[in-house]
Amino acid sequence: PMGKANRASCNSSQSFKETMDSETCHLIRPTAQNKTELEQLCRRPLTARLSLATPVGRVLLEACPVGLHSLTMTDPESRRPCMRLKPGQLASRSAPAVAIADDQPNATLTGPARLALAWLAAYFAANSTTPLPPQPTLCATAAAPPGSFRRRVWRALASSVPPGAVVSYQQLAAMSGAGPGAARAVGSAMRANPVPLLVPCHRVVRSDGSAGRFAGGKADATKRWLLEHERVGFNCR
Repeated sequence: PMGKANRASCNSSQSFKETMDSETCHLIRPTAQNKTELEQLCRRPLTARLSLATPVGRVLLEACPVGLHSLTMTDPESRRPCMRLKPGQLASRSAPAVAIADDQPNATLTGPARLALAWLAAYFAANSTTPLPPQPTLCATAAAPPGSFRRRVWRALASSVPPGAVVSYQQLAAMSGAGPGAARAVGSAMRANPVPLLVPCHRVVRSDGSAGRFAGGKADATKRWLLEHERVGFNCR
């Protein structure tokens, strides 16, 4: 049981938070100088559209030259056999935790896609003594406008709630500069999150500490699995 929602972190949370603050929380913040260039680049066709095999089933990754557009957990049925593997068993496996699906043997990895694959592999390997690598940049077209409430919510969640910690909707609203009455708007931001796992909406729980819903109720078991994976893999008690 998770108990009351809180932001208490595990033994490795401080280093993880420093990494997130200094390296990996790269939600794009266009300046006047680069905004036009970013907009032009983001209109280009996707340079990566990969189907990844992960411990929580198939994940569709989409990226352009600028950054990651989306991570989508697809095919709910594929999660069932994958999640039979207990979180604590992942690190002991010789096979990589994340791999490009067999039906895409010639897939090309661009910079953002390569970074995303490396991050996901490290996350699911869950070695608490090894910090996670940098996250890829999130493409401007995949995100809410800079300065928007959704962008503030995503940034607060990615930078301040590490593995092993959870936060309630009301707490995340306050962390994003809004009052507790904005909890419903936080829920909307979670539903619109284009990159779950990287922006860890599974760590947002109900005020009573229960896990609550995930992906509109279609992946509640996945949410519980991810929280347990982080507790075990990142040595959180």
